[in-house]
Amino acid sequence: MSRGFRVYSNTGHVFYPEPGVAVHPSEPTTVDQLSEAMEFQRVNLRIEEIGEDGQPIDESAGAVTEESARRFAEEHGFALLPQKDRDALSGERDRLATDNTAFVKQVEKLEDDLKKAKADLQTSKDELKDAKANHKTEVDKLKTDYKSELTQTKADHKTEVDRLKSELAEAKKPAQPAL
Repeated sequence: MSRGFRVYSNTGHVFYPEPGVAVHPSEPTTVDQLSEAMEFQRVNLRIEEIGEDGQPIDESAGAVTEESARRFAEEHGFALLPQKDRDALSGERDRLATDNTAFVKQVEKLEDDLKKAKADLQTSKDELKDAKANHKTEVDKLKTDYKSELTQTKADHKTEVDRLKSELAEAKKPAQPAL
């Protein structure tokens, strides 16, 4: 009895692989290609061994073996991913997922820190603006007080000068004899 394989998509239809995804005619060369192929196979494909009559072979008659899968791949020009590559990619995928999770957490923390820094900066700007306004008010008050004091001092000096002039004029007048 000659055996074969039928490849089904996740919708139950027979799947005819396209190059570059899942089962494909050339060896994947990058981790991304291998990961994509493995993930596509895991999620979307089901390989079923069939007999000469085209009916699925009962599992009790024998499951798909590595050898039968290799023969199928060779006959149809496909490349199978060796188990060691699948295991290595699975480990790499787990490591990358862990790294990605850590990176996402780091980015979220940095975003929070940035928001806090922006809020602190805005608070500082507002405080400086208030301090500047208060300083300007204080300077204006000091200027007004100074001008008022200067005006008062000038008036006092003028009054004092006028008084001294009067006294001097009085002193220069000849004294009138007492009658």
